[in-house]
Amino acid sequence: MKLHAFAGSLLLAVFALGVSIPLGAPQAKRPAQKRVTRIRLTGAQAHKLIKSEVPPLYPNEASRKRIQGTVRLHIIIGMTGLVNEINVVSGKPQLEAAAVDAVRQWQYNVSSFQGHPVEVETVVDIVFKLS
Repeated sequence: MKLHAFAGSLLLAVFALGVSIPLGAPQAKRPAQKRVTRIRLTGAQAHKLIKSEVPPLYPNEASRKRIQGTVRLHIIIGMTGLVNEINVVSGKPQLEAAAVDAVRQWQYNVSSFQGHPVEVETVVDIVFKLS
């Protein structure tokens, strides 16, 4: 009985002082969700999004010297479908400029995530092969 009387006195004191006591489990605040602005796709996935593709011009010097190979480019496709950034990952130096010049002219279909346009990060392999 003494415990019951003490609990009642405590509640009266809390209400008299205007202190609020949270009941139940504390509510965790949900962090605001950040909107995704860029997604990463494989080269094969991004290739399906190409709207128009300009083939690379084989550099004369590379052709004369019979230089062949693959140039790998890391690209960022903007929210409009145009290529915004190009960085050479690997390839023969004599072929790099031709690969970059070609891919810079490519256009992609606009990509979206959860109904919002997004940039796409991917890689492109440009193969230079003499016949």
